[in-house]
Amino acid sequence: MANCRQYWLLKIGGMFSSALLELESYKVGFEALFFARADYQDIAKRREDRTMEMIWRGSKSLGSTAQVFTGILAHHYDPPPEFRYDIKTTETTIQDDPFLYDYNVEQQIDLFVQLAKEQAKQFRTNHIMWTMGEDFAYENANTWFKQMDKLIHYANKDGRVNAFYSTPTIYTFQKHAANESWPLKTDDFFPYADCEHCYWTGYFTSRPALKGYVRKLSGLLQATRQLEFVVGRNKGIPNTDSLEEAMAVLQHHDGVSGTERQHVANDYALRLSRASIEAENVMKSALVCLMSGKLNCADNMSSMLGTHLKPQKGHSLQEISSSSTSEYVAGRIELEQCPLMNISYCPKSETKLGVGRSLVVVIYNPLGWTRKEVIKIPVSSSAMEVLDSDGKKIQAQFVPIDSASRKVRDYYAAAFQEASVQSEPLFNLYFEVSVPSLGYVVYFLKATQNEASWTMPMKPQDFNGDIILDSTKIQMVFSNSTGLLKQIRQQEHGVSLPMQQSFCWYNGSDGNTGEKKIQASGAYVFRPNSSSCFQLGNTSEQVIQSVVLGDIVNEVHQQFSPWVSQVVRLYKNADDIEVDFL
Repeated sequence: MANCRQYWLLKIGGMFSSALLELESYKVGFEALFFARADYQDIAKRREDRTMEMIWRGSKSLGSTAQVFTGILAHHYDPPPEFRYDIKTTETTIQDDPFLYDYNVEQQIDLFVQLAKEQAKQFRTNHIMWTMGEDFAYENANTWFKQMDKLIHYANKDGRVNAFYSTPTIYTFQKHAANESWPLKTDDFFPYADCEHCYWTGYFTSRPALKGYVRKLSGLLQATRQLEFVVGRNKGIPNTDSLEEAMAVLQHHDGVSGTERQHVANDYALRLSRASIEAENVMKSALVCLMSGKLNCADNMSSMLGTHLKPQKGHSLQEISSSSTSEYVAGRIELEQCPLMNISYCPKSETKLGVGRSLVVVIYNPLGWTRKEVIKIPVSSSAMEVLDSDGKKIQAQFVPIDSASRKVRDYYAAAFQEASVQSEPLFNLYFEVSVPSLGYVVYFLKATQNEASWTMPMKPQDFNGDIILDSTKIQMVFSNSTGLLKQIRQQEHGVSLPMQQSFCWYNGSDGNTGEKKIQASGAYVFRPNSSSCFQLGNTSEQVIQSVVLGDIVNEVHQQFSPWVSQVVRLYKNADDIEVDFL
């Protein structure tokens, strides 16, 4: 495998673009790609036209410099039904003892040759690939190989075909050696369907919470690995091994795709949760070590990372002159991560501080470029100010947490800590940060005697005409009568685009539609019982609950039904729009 140049992709179910797969195959140096799943109509035509194998060129910009020899397997990745040799099969096996009544060598070889010739008619050379795989097969491999040995032996003895154990490498070599002209494919194989109403698009959104969890923790793993390298790897625990292993298991095509059964999904999530706690401990100890200025933190530091992560102004508290940081500089550092920030819940940041006391906020950037972001932190009071690492006060904005967000927060936070959460006034605190590449910054939330002014939410009736959210780069226009988005404008070039956004739902089919194959809508297949979706709520009613206009962020809070709401958020200097679905 050290010199592998061809590979199998039995199921493309976990891929969101098979054309991207082709491009990645070329980029890593593969000479050939073989896979099983393509649309049933496409396969039927390719069988007829003998185009089951082709040159796949997935990039218009790279053209012929990025193309891969590609083959669709003849029988999925199974053998023909008559040659399945699993211990659970009821198919006929090869009986080669002539003294037994069920001796059948001639019949089996005749059938083998017949099917091989039929398959050869669908391909362009006299070399064909006879796959012998199957889901859940080879529980007892001996039953397979015993029969395959017989099949190869008697087929070659017969002489009409030449059969042998092979590999994709050998097969590809013979295909190229044939000097055949191959058809060219430049588009995608998606969407994929294996029958008339069986489009495999359900898994695009199956188990979105698990998909999001994997996405989030992949970022945690990458960031923690960097810090683990910088400060030195712990030979015992905690380390990042557990999270790496849990993430690897989730890459299974029935893992992150969301097509597993519920008890399996629960097990995946449990593994991720336990491993993430260990990784968080690695990150916390690494950041504490770096910020304390200990020399051993840099023992393993490469020259690339050293310029950013060595203790220096803006990255280490050793050089902070603010009197409010004396305890921190003295080394009594205790960090805690907040995994439920997506529902505006962080016990540490919501803790009431005595006047003059500070909460330390550490922000790490694992990317290779400087990031300017707006940070959102839930706090229980506006009686505080935000200081940078020089002790300088920076601009901040306090926005009351809306009722819909509070309901979600209270429900899940109570489940998280098995107790009710505080019901005191809560705010989201916004402030802008700039974090160097592969570096960290520190800010302080310092309690003050008096409350800072906070942004008062407005109602649609407070506006004359349409409701407008502005940033330096984007303008969003919402209808004052319905509260729905109606236009987006790109400020720099003055280009406006009509835009509508709403929610609807599809009623899934149970599959009992009189067809030969019963296909219900489910984790794999998206099959509604109608092409039309059902609109959520009354589109003529006002959906905006409140509007927030501030110096850092503008927000529109919308309620579409008792169980669907969203926050549309536009930061002052951002060129993108943030949408929180609740």
